[in-house]
Amino acid sequence: MTVLENLISSNLDECDTLIQSDKNFQKHRSVLRKVIKACIDKRPEDNDQNATLKDMNEKLADLNRRSLLQKLKILADRWQVPLDGINDEKLQDAIKARNSIVHTGQYPNHNESKLWVHFTVIHEVVTRFLLTALGYQGKYLSHFGGLHDADFPPLKIS
Repeated sequence: MTVLENLISSNLDECDTLIQSDKNFQKHRSVLRKVIKACIDKRPEDNDQNATLKDMNEKLADLNRRSLLQKLKILADRWQVPLDGINDEKLQDAIKARNSIVHTGQYPNHNESKLWVHFTVIHEVVTRFLLTALGYQGKYLSHFGGLHDADFPPLKIS
């Protein structure tokens, strides 16, 4: 995941990673901050309303960031990386597993075979990015769907 995230962050511009330009989003952020402040002000039991507002304001920037999946797809499209056979659900499941591990230190369902599937999905994506960057065409060893020789780029079945 670190390799994939580095590929994405190193090769996408800010305009690719943000939903709106920072200038446009600041207008929305200002309105959202006022709404949040009004809600906090109605809850006097909050001991440190200023700290709460500050913490929430810092999180508002996250609302303007594209998801890891969206950024991956933007870069894959730009580089013309074939993701045949790797659907959004498999990618999203692997990203959710990554998020759980990074933020809690644990894989939630303790199912090593599922974790291996997530690993093979991300490994395959990274491999395809690297093979594309190298301009490689031919056979390679893939773990995705079980260890096997695979063609790159993948053969399209019509």
